[in-house]
Amino acid sequence: MTGLWKLTWIEIKVFMREPLGAFGTILVPVLTFVIVGRIAGRGISTRSPSASDFVRVAVPVFASILIALSAVLSLVTIISIYREGGILKRLRATPLRPHTILTAHVVVKLLLTAITLVLLMLVGKRYYPVDVDAPILSFTAAMIFCTISILSIGFVIASIIPTARFATFEDVSVMMGNLRSVKSPD
Repeated sequence: MTGLWKLTWIEIKVFMREPLGAFGTILVPVLTFVIVGRIAGRGISTRSPSASDFVRVAVPVFASILIALSAVLSLVTIISIYREGGILKRLRATPLRPHTILTAHVVVKLLLTAITLVLLMLVGKRYYPVDVDAPILSFTAAMIFCTISILSIGFVIASIIPTARFATFEDVSVMMGNLRSVKSPD
């Protein structure tokens, strides 16, 4: 168990060493949430339930999708880079088992998802234009469950993609194809 936590800490430090990845994973969903929420919530009246539903439901769901997508993008890229650079073969020589190595990556992505979700809720309390009585605990549980599910898709994509150069393009195209099917229940 200590090997898992040590490897998780190392992976967090490796991830945070790249500032663009940390910015994209943590701050882009929060900034998108604030900007879209402020723009869409500016002209909301109580008589317009569709606009109010957009700000109350669609904007948080969109931010959650961005959080999950950024976790999958970074997971696929990291696993592809590790495989291409031979790091996974070197990790095989350590006393850590393969499931410990993969679990450390999942734990890092879940921690980053949790941090982003907490920031999203704090910023939402401060800047969100609509008073929403949201079920925070059930939303957090659903978000973490969905992130774990989507990370499993990320492992499948990472196992198929031959090199790290194609990782981001293939991952984005697959996820955007899935995102295209998400629409409002008019």
